[in-house]
This record gives sequence, C-alpha cells and structure tokens, in this order.
Amino acid sequence: MTEQTPTPAAKTFTLKEPKGMQDCAPEDMLKRDWVLNTIESVFKKHGIPKLDTPVMERREILNAKASEETNKQIYDIMPRTNIDEDHTKTTERELLSMRFDLTVSLARYVAQRNIRSFSRYQYGKVYRGENVSKSKGRFREFLQFDFDIVGNDIPDMADVKTILILAEIFTALSVTPSFSILLNHRILLRSMMMIAGVPSALQMTCCSSIDKLDKESWEEVAKELLKKGLDEKSVEILSFLNPAADRWSLATQTDSGDVPAFVRRLKLLESYIIAPERYYEGMEDPVDFPTFSEVKSAFALLLKVFDVVSECGYGNAISFIPSLARGHDYYTGLIFEGIFQDTTGKSLGTVVGGGRYDSLIGILSPSMGSVPAIGFGIGFDRIVSLASEDKWRSLGIIGGRKADICVCPVGFKKDWVENVDVMKKMLRIEQRFQNEGFRVHLWTERDCSGKKTFSALKTMMIPVLVQIGEDEIAAGTLLAKRFSVEKTGGDKPVSYAIDDPQLTGVFRGWIEEGAAEFNKLMEEERKIAEAKAEEERKKQAKKDEKERRRREALAKKEAEKGAGEAQPAPADTQ
Repeated sequence: MTEQTPTPAAKTFTLKEPKGMQDCAPEDMLKRDWVLNTIESVFKKHGIPKLDTPVMERREILNAKASEETNKQIYDIMPRTNIDEDHTKTTERELLSMRFDLTVSLARYVAQRNIRSFSRYQYGKVYRGENVSKSKGRFREFLQFDFDIVGNDIPDMADVKTILILAEIFTALSVTPSFSILLNHRILLRSMMMIAGVPSALQMTCCSSIDKLDKESWEEVAKELLKKGLDEKSVEILSFLNPAADRWSLATQTDSGDVPAFVRRLKLLESYIIAPERYYEGMEDPVDFPTFSEVKSAFALLLKVFDVVSECGYGNAISFIPSLARGHDYYTGLIFEGIFQDTTGKSLGTVVGGGRYDSLIGILSPSMGSVPAIGFGIGFDRIVSLASEDKWRSLGIIGGRKADICVCPVGFKKDWVENVDVMKKMLRIEQRFQNEGFRVHLWTERDCSGKKTFSALKTMMIPVLVQIGEDEIAAGTLLAKRFSVEKTGGDKPVSYAIDDPQLTGVFRGWIEEGAAEFNKLMEEERKIAEAKAEEERKKQAKKDEKERRRREALAKKEAEKGAGEAQPAPADTQ
C-alpha cells in the first residue's frame, strides 16, 4: 500500500489593516471627496496651483528639521537589496524614510530648483508612528492638505493672507458649530525662554513641554521641565504662559470696554516681556535669543493680523494663546493652529497647524540663504471624522439618493442576463442619459421583479424608473415613470422613443418632485430614529440611576459594618 504524503495545512492570515491605517469604503469616500473638493475649491478660487511630491524622502532631509518628538515618529525604509544578473547582491546606499508632513518635501522641491517665489497647495498621504485614537481621528497613515507661500516680498501680507484662506476653508467646511484659529509667535516664546534663563540648547524641548498645556495641567508640565534640567526659578517664570491661569481668563472677559479679548491678552504678555528688567530699548542684543526690535515686531505683526482679519469678518474666530508652540523646530515667526468646536465652544481637537519657517529652505540649500515662507497643513482625516451624521445627511451623502435614474429590464425571467439585446439597449439608454448629466444606476441583478425593484429604488432613493421589455427592444422605445413611495411604486409607465428630446425636461421635473417626497420620508425616519434614541437614553438613565443607588446602599452597608467592627469590645465587669 502506497503511503500518501499528508496535505500541508492551509496557511491562515490575519485579515486586517495595519494598526493606525484604514480602508476607505465607497460610502466613506463620498465623505472624503466632499471634504477634499470643498477645501480645493477655496484654493482654486484664489488661483493657487497644485503640486505633488514622492511619499518618501531622503532620510537626512527629513531628519534635518524634524522636532524631537517627530523624529521618534518617522518610519524608516529598509535599504533595498538588488540582485544583479550574476546573482551578486548589492545594497543601495540611499537611506529613505516616509514623509511625516508635506512642508519638508516642499522645501526640498524649492531648494532643488532654486525657486525664490512660489505658492502652491498639495494633498497626499503622510506617515507618523504616533498613538492611535480613532475617536480623535489620529492615525499613522493619513491624508494631509497643505498650503504654502514661499518668497513673498511682503511677509506680513503673506501671513495675513494665509490666516484668511484658513478662515475661508473652515467657513466652507462648517462641519461643527464653530471654529477658532489660535495664534502665537515663536519669537515671543524664545524671548520668554531668555527671561527664564533657559539655555539655548534646551529651547525647543522646553517649547515642546509648554505646548502640552492645552492637554495637561501646569503641575504636570512643570515636572517635565524640571526633569529636562530647568531650575525652579526658571519654571516659575515660564508659568506666566499657562493659559489656565487667572490672569488670562480675566483678560478674556468681555467687561473691559471696547478692547477685543485678543488685544487684551496680547498686551498682557507684552507688558510682562517688555519691561525694564527684561526687554528694553537700547539693551545689548542677546546671543541666540531675539533682539528687542524683533520682539516689538512680533507683537506688531500679531496686532496687524488681528486688525486685517477682523476687517474681513473673522475677528471673533481668532485667539491669542501664549503657550502655543507647535512641534516642529523649523518655525521662526507666526505660528497657529485651527480647531473645530462643539456647541459649548469646547475644542474638538486640532485639525490645522502651521506657521512661518524662513530658515528651512536655506538649511537644505545654504547657497539660497534665508528664504521667507509660511504655510499650514490640514489634518484631513480628522475633519472627516468630526462631521456629524446630520451634516452628511444635509449634504445628501448619508441617506441621499444614489442615482437619478434606474434602468431595469421588465417582463423577463431571471435569464435576462443572457439576452444580448437587453444588455445593448440598457447600456445605450445609460449612455444617453449620462451624456445629459444624469446619474444612472444600471440594474445588474437576475431578479427584476416589481417587488425587488421597488425595494431597491426606495433604499437608493431613485426617483425615475426606466424599463425595457421585449416590445421596447423591438420598437426602439422605453417605458418611464416617476417612482413614488407614497403611491406604492408610482404612476403607470409611459412609452417614449429612446432619443425623445423632451425626456430630459420630463426627468428633471420628476427628480425634483421625487426629491421633495424622499426628503419628507427622510425627515419622518429621522424623527422616528430620534424618538427611539431618546427612549434608549431614558432606559439607560434609569439603569444608571438604579445602579448608582445600589452602589450607594452597598457602600453605606459596608461603612456601617466597618464602624461596628471598629467599636471597642465592652469591658469585662467580672
């Protein structure tokens, strides 16, 4: 008897995306496309051109100006091993890493071509090995959308224009009730470092700690600063930047006359920095720290940005935040972040970050010297994740109709898919109406019964049904009707010639009528869903209250038991 070789067990695979990366289903792509097109429309309105660069860069270029934190997050690519024709293995010496943003790639592009005046927008995937949080829209692979102005002869104008474009983008998106653009200036941070006696070598790492004050308490940040080598006196001076301190909330209150909160907060910091014992006219220029004139210019720029942005209607949307530092150490001037907010004004997380970086291009190409540049990056995926279902529903992305017209066979059994004449006629009709600007859904299921088509059209909210039977194929005609949920399918179909010119107008009228009917249906379904959700919330609230009382009773019982055990035993009277 021949011994059989055992069949090796089939290999099993872990079928999921890499951590921090995500697939985008068709329904998700509809949302992403809307966000992308909305942002891109703002840049196109301003006549700004688009650029694209590789997702990998030479490692030395990325490491040149990445911050301490970002360097830890860079994904390095293993050197490629080539096998020659003689089977000799050689390892490429070019060390590559995945880009962590688009700014360094832009700087390399400009320096490589010796470009001194350039503006562009760009979007593409970037990669950072950071902590993943789907609820906050934090991923390791994400799409970033950037805008930059390089080499403008009037840097202040470029700064203002950048903030205005950002405000326009937030307004166009409107994915949450409100937004805010937070401003600061790197020179002001560096001047505070000088006042606090922070060594120049520790400036960036201390700025990274200060930047955490939007998420952590001052006590936590202070401990971190002490661990990094600062003494208690230096930490105490830097505590002036703590935005949670009473001095900043008092400066924000609206009972200080007609002076805007932005200006009051800015003047508060200015009065602290520009003082006889700190920064003053005629002082000796400090080494490795900003001069007095640079500090004055920084305050003047922030006031100018506020004045111009207010004139354009966005004054209430910008705030001065003294602790804002931004992570990258290539920033040299104005820095900013953009946040969306909920109905209470609470931040839903940073979705935009940027600033001025006048030295980055010169570092990559010393022969070019200092090239002024400013820009920002948009956290695309975070914006998509923040938009509510109501927002997508209002745009027709959730619950909206998937097509305008459905082309379906009628009067056939399930073998209609083998009928070439039916296929040719359906595709011709699809092409005819697509050329007119209609979205056409072509029926592709074997079952084309009335019950099946009614269910599909209701689900996809398609208001026009075009049917093709054997008679229509022979006569070169079609049957058309407005689909109606209220009339359980709609009126009786009407016969038209396929190329009848009046069909375009007829269909547009039906689509408008159908949209109103479907909107009414959606509103009814939304109210039902809200009522069910409210009922569930009430049930959960009752359960929570019951559990709370149970825990209180248990705690009380335990306390009484403990008190009884703690009482001393009665003395022996005998």
